[in-house]
Amino acid sequence: MITSSEMFGVNDFLTRIDDICRTAANTKFPLMNIIRHSEDSATVEMALAGYDRDEIEVNLVPADQNIRLLEVSGEPLPIDDGINYEVQQIAHRKFRTSLPLTEYWDVSNCEMINGMLVVHLNRDLPEERKTRNIQIG
Repeated sequence: MITSSEMFGVNDFLTRIDDICRTAANTKFPLMNIIRHSEDSATVEMALAGYDRDEIEVNLVPADQNIRLLEVSGEPLPIDDGINYEVQQIAHRKFRTSLPLTEYWDVSNCEMINGMLVVHLNRDLPEERKTRNIQIG
C-alpha cells in the first residue's frame, strides 16, 4: 500500500508533513479521500455537502523547500432561513485545511460533484528526473 507521503514524494519532509496532517486530522473537517490513479495522477475528494461553490476557495500556496500547500477553505454565507432545528448535524461552518504537495505536482482541474469537492492532481516530472533505460551495447 502506498502512503500519502510516498504518493507525493515527500520522504525528506516527513516531519513537516506530519505536522500539517496532524493539524488537519485534529479538525476532522472536511473528511477527505486521496485516490492514486497512477504514478503521476491523483484525486483529492472532500465531503462538502451543503456548501455552494461560491463559498469555497481553493489555492495553491508556496511553502518551504519545494513544497506547495493545496489549501481549501470555506466560509458559508449567512443564512437566516427561520428554521428551528431540533438536530443539526450537517456541518456548515467556516473551515480551512491544507494538503502538502511536492515539486512537480499541480492542480489540473477542480469541480463540485454531488456535494464533493474533487481536485485532480497531476505530476509533470521533467525528462532529466525520469528513469531512463540504458541499452547495453
